[in-house]
Amino acid sequence: MERTTFIVSFTVIYTRDGDIETDDLGFRAQFANFQEADLFISIHCNAAEDADANGVEVYHYPDSSEGMLLANQIQKLLVVTTPLKDRGVKEADFAVLRLADMPAVLVECGFLSSEKDREFVIDGQQQASLALGIAAGINRYHIA
Repeated sequence: MERTTFIVSFTVIYTRDGDIETDDLGFRAQFANFQEADLFISIHCNAAEDADANGVEVYHYPDSSEGMLLANQIQKLLVVTTPLKDRGVKEADFAVLRLADMPAVLVECGFLSSEKDREFVIDGQQQASLALGIAAGINRYHIA
């Protein structure tokens, strides 16, 4: 049986392209709403007081079934494309998730407080594997 691979084309709209200090976290979701985006992906690096905390995790808003599906696909592909620990998919009432009119997720790409994760996420080639995992998860969400 022949397998067919589908590739979805993305147009990325950045809410920022550098360090911006703001207390209005909802601005990013409101900007995506204004742009009538199909999806909202918020990408972060985690930190914890416990230096042993490590791995990747993806959050979605509790009442969003589409957000949950998107989060699951991205998490699955991040675990495949990186050696980072699978911390799973989680629910959260983050402003960027709650205020988005479209399926939204917040991706935690490892812990900066973990030496192993920090070395991974600051390496340019490893950042590409994180980006590939996120993009492949979005692609799988679109064709599912």
